[in-house]
Amino acid sequence: MRTALDHNNDSQLSSVTRTTGTVNLSTDELIVFSGRVDGLISESMEKIQQAIGSVSGTGDALLLAQDESKSGLYVVHGTGLTGIPTASNIHLLAVFDDGSLSASDIFFG
Repeated sequence: MRTALDHNNDSQLSSVTRTTGTVNLSTDELIVFSGRVDGLISESMEKIQQAIGSVSGTGDALLLAQDESKSGLYVVHGTGLTGIPTASNIHLLAVFDDGSLSASDIFFG
């Protein structure tokens, strides 16, 4: 996973804050979504898809999103992806009982 996410090969996880429709999977490594996302845990991933919106570029990225009381960490697979990611492009890695996780809490070990 580390190789797939480290787009600039600097052995560090670079973070960027994004809003709907501004994700670039060619350059973004750790996306911190700006704003609250209701429905972090959903089989359909509909709320996360709506929050991400249309993406540009191709590659993989981690996505950190929060709701009122929890944080969700996802991996977004974007090889050959155009437009809005489907549920099969988004995988929930973990949910944390803390709605205030930040990019500094996520790092390569």
